[in-house]
Amino acid sequence: MLILVAVQLHFSRRAAAMTIRIRLDTLTISMAAAAFRSTTGEALDGDSASMFRTLLGSNNVKVVFLSTGNANDRGEKVDPWGTPYRINMIHNTNLLIHSAGRNRKFDDGDDFLFDSNKTNFVKQPK
Repeated sequence: MLILVAVQLHFSRRAAAMTIRIRLDTLTISMAAAAFRSTTGEALDGDSASMFRTLLGSNNVKVVFLSTGNANDRGEKVDPWGTPYRINMIHNTNLLIHSAGRNRKFDDGDDFLFDSNKTNFVKQPK
């Protein structure tokens, strides 16, 4: 019984650590996009990979707005399970940043969804 409690505590702490990492990643991506918009007067566009490349310095002003930590070989930031974050631009000022969650599949019950206007998750696993 004690071993079961220890295992549950371990997984509970690990899940909390993953949530904190996702929160930090999504806040960082959101702030980088806001800095890009403030510096260039432009909104991010394209798919998630091209948005990440723009934030990593492939832009007209040649400024790096986002570090390459926790990135894949395409330069996309990845969540704690190695899946690239998906970014959707809403109305040129709001980003929705999506993590596929532990099962690495988008659009199901274990996903995280961060809204940059609310600076908070609007969806996360229970």
